[in-house]
Amino acid sequence: MAFEYAINHGHFRITTLHKTNVMRLSDGMFVKACREVSACYPEVEYKEEKLDSFCLHATTNPGRYDVLLTTSLYGAFVSAVCGTMSGGLATVPAAAYGPKAAVFSTVSDYGYSNHCRTEDDCIVVRMPYEREPIVNPTGMIRAAAWMLDHAGMVVAGRRIAGALETAIRQGVRTLDMGGDASCAQFTDAVIDNMECPIPSDGGGGGGDEECCHTPS
Repeated sequence: MAFEYAINHGHFRITTLHKTNVMRLSDGMFVKACREVSACYPEVEYKEEKLDSFCLHATTNPGRYDVLLTTSLYGAFVSAVCGTMSGGLATVPAAAYGPKAAVFSTVSDYGYSNHCRTEDDCIVVRMPYEREPIVNPTGMIRAAAWMLDHAGMVVAGRRIAGALETAIRQGVRTLDMGGDASCAQFTDAVIDNMECPIPSDGGGGGGDEECCHTPS
């Protein structure tokens, strides 16, 4: 499914992450299966890399990767690394695809953010006793857009994704994103932008369309 997903979404580079030097049997079988399947997709550039090597290179040169293929356990590690780099785990959607069903969620449990910005704009780990939990609905909203797109409701999914990106560009952000909006205020801003034209890129980025709503 990874190769089909990559091709259907315009991606032609897949990197398999593994630890065959330690988990020789389980990871060895996994990598063998990946190689066999990759042979059926000559148009896709296929590579393999050890998990620890990926964590090093992803933080210094993330552009070298496109689609990552790995096991569920390693996927949790990879999601944490990539999610933190992209703005925090609460902003990242997650999807698990199967032959008969798909599950959509967020990388962070219930959208709680474990990070916040200090007055000097540094990202630090939020201690539970320091302040109220920060609830960021970005990842959940993005996951909902993915779900609609997967269900064939492409226009609805893109409208939600576009409204979300527009709200962020307008400066409506929760505390962990450098703003001061509450979860409800952030969600209201997304809803206000639902009537905006869907950008030509389908995801809320780079279009020439202007939205009629401005954050209050």
